[in-house]
Amino acid sequence: MSEPSKCELCAWESGDNLESIHALVAHMEEAHKEEVGGVVSFHPLKPQLINFYEVIDAQGIAIWGGASPSEAVTWLRNSPVNSRLLVSGWDSDLEDAHIVGQPLDITKIVYSTLAEVL
Repeated sequence: MSEPSKCELCAWESGDNLESIHALVAHMEEAHKEEVGGVVSFHPLKPQLINFYEVIDAQGIAIWGGASPSEAVTWLRNSPVNSRLLVSGWDSDLEDAHIVGQPLDITKIVYSTLAEVL
């Protein structure tokens, strides 16, 4: 299996392309299986949890994605009406990444907090 391209890694780090993130995660899973001969460890070390924020439009198309909560709120505030802010948790040990659960829509929480402080 080939290594992910530099573009795929940059997209994963910046969150510019959700499809690239999924491709990178799939690549990492395959590489891990090949390295350990398909054996899956039942007691891995606890990886670091990373929050990934994604602003999507009313049709569910990603506008922005990344790890910065402040940038996420800025993008949400500058996005079209009915855009939403989702957050998902990812386990990552820098070699592998897996989403933990389903993305949560935190749009109402963000807007209600902004309404109170502005």
